[in-house]
Amino acid sequence: MQNFSIALLIFTQCFNEVSTLSFKPPTTCAHSRMYGTTVGNTPEAFLYKTILHASTEPNNDEKDLDVGEIYSNPLTSFLGNFIGSKDEKMEIGDKEQEKIVQLDDFTKPKAFNLPIGEMVKRLDAGIRENEWFVTGKVMSELFADDFLFKDPDVQLRGIEKYADGVNRLFDQNTSRVEVISCELNPAITDTVNKEMGASIDDDKFVQVVTVEWRLSGNVNIGPFGGLFIKPYICYSDLHVRNADGLIVYQEDRFDIPGWDILLSAIAPWLPFLAPPAPSVSVILQRKADDGNN
Repeated sequence: MQNFSIALLIFTQCFNEVSTLSFKPPTTCAHSRMYGTTVGNTPEAFLYKTILHASTEPNNDEKDLDVGEIYSNPLTSFLGNFIGSKDEKMEIGDKEQEKIVQLDDFTKPKAFNLPIGEMVKRLDAGIRENEWFVTGKVMSELFADDFLFKDPDVQLRGIEKYADGVNRLFDQNTSRVEVISCELNPAITDTVNKEMGASIDDDKFVQVVTVEWRLSGNVNIGPFGGLFIKPYICYSDLHVRNADGLIVYQEDRFDIPGWDILLSAIAPWLPFLAPPAPSVSVILQRKADDGNN
């Protein structure tokens, strides 16, 4: 039965790879921080343009985002049924209830048109303090009302929906965000704006801030009380729109494939899986050593 479950998981992931049109960002990223080429006039590029520039006549494909998340594969959609609701979280024991994070009230005035250097500083300090990629304790004043989030498994619209989603997904007792770097990413910024045909004076021009961070802990997903996730490295590309200086889009990418993350959670003994990400101190030391060579 165990072997059948693993085979079914692998099949589902492979089926998703060949049967689902999965949106790709304008570039891809390796752990070495070397970025790939643009996608040109592909359906993915067209979708990216549609998402980034919300028009008065929204794309029909986005309508589902108004009522919930869009999952990119059936396995993720199935497991998502086992994530507890807000009310269910409030019914848990007193010990765990103390760990529930109070989220932003989402009524703060927007911090329009911050200089990009100030935006980077606020993001760096806020994520390090609040670890909002797992807690959901975001700084909502930095995000546009039409904010869109996407990672390899799910996409959703709205910063409040994003904050609630990650707060419910990640176990608040064990999950951690450890920031490695938070900086303006000229390579992706240049690539995105070339794709859009945008100059620096255009309202549609964006500047991309990339946060590199280490994820660890447990997720509240699956029918058996949650799963331990092997530590791995995430890259969050935050697109700051020129028109108002707010974050309009976030794309999360991982340094290992999704099937590795899933298999590591249910069958960590498999010999072909990537090792856990090293500690942040080790990663920073390696970067320092590379810089000195």
